[in-house]
Amino acid sequence: MNRRGYCTFVLSDSLSTLERRDTTPGSFDAVLIAADRRTLVWSQSLENGVRAVLKMYRRRKLSSWIREKLFRFRVEREFNSLRFLDEQHIPCSEPLFWSYGENAEYGRYEILATLEIPNAAPMDVFIRSKENRPEYGVLDSAYRELRCLHEKGFHHGAMYERNFLVARSGG
Repeated sequence: MNRRGYCTFVLSDSLSTLERRDTTPGSFDAVLIAADRRTLVWSQSLENGVRAVLKMYRRRKLSSWIREKLFRFRVEREFNSLRFLDEQHIPCSEPLFWSYGENAEYGRYEILATLEIPNAAPMDVFIRSKENRPEYGVLDSAYRELRCLHEKGFHHGAMYERNFLVARSGG
């Protein structure tokens, strides 16, 4: 996959209907993954047919926006971290591109796009799922990967279970 880094990305007008969980069929091929006040995560097919997960940090404060425009955007840092992990052959979501912009509905926003991993779930969801209770070997594997990260000089800034994906069997 050709990772481009920064890329101009145009938000679909249908994105707000997705967030409202409007199930009206349309041309916007997307699935809502998560939404809260500051973050929106969805999957969609890109122009080249690749299925991607997009994470938008929205309604960014002007002070954060200016600081990040002068230095580095949050999604740019995340993109570079994922690229580092991928280059070190550490399993991660493959980074595709990052972007930023501003519009009336979402305010100042940043977007990170990664390759969708089939059958993946955040670790906290995986652990709480009844059918996965016997698969504690996944946790052992995750801890080994974490040790590998540290040995290669990478330290994750937000060590939360929700920030780690687990590929379910068959994925």
